[in-house]
Amino acid sequence: YDEEVINGYGDGDFRPDGEINRAELTKMVIAAIADPDVNTYNNCFTDVEDQWYAAYICYAKEQGWVNGYDNGQYKPEAQITRVEAIKIILEANLATGVAEEETIENTPYLDIFKDTWYYKYFAYAYNNNLLDKNHVEDNNFSPGKNITRKEVAEMIYRINYSRSSTTNSGVP
Repeated sequence: YDEEVINGYGDGDFRPDGEINRAELTKMVIAAIADPDVNTYNNCFTDVEDQWYAAYICYAKEQGWVNGYDNGQYKPEAQITRVEAIKIILEANLATGVAEEETIENTPYLDIFKDTWYYKYFAYAYNNNLLDKNHVEDNNFSPGKNITRKEVAEMIYRINYSRSSTTNSGVP
């Protein structure tokens, strides 16, 4: 909040258990690392023009950290899953990306599989203690579940804290 990465609602609440949409997530991720110019970064998807989130989404698109859909839309108001959020957060924060070989020794989760598109991102986040594991139930991470505001805030905090407090963490 002090760094203007996260905001509450007009009534002063943060609503930590509320689900986050693609625009809110992208704003939080980009605001933690950059302050894109609204005059430069806009009109990058058919549904992202000059709204409050346009500069953040268009900056992330230019950097290659987010992609739209085949129809040219970003769907900023759509909810975002845990693994989609992990991918965007890591893409924006790791200069070298996530290695294809990233793996977990003896994964404790029954619903995380090596043959999924998100496995390397999840494995990196797990191995580097970037996940808030308090929401895990019955050894299931629930990768397709929509991510909450508190989960995103925690991950952004953890990746930025590791960046500033660890000199050789692999995080730039």
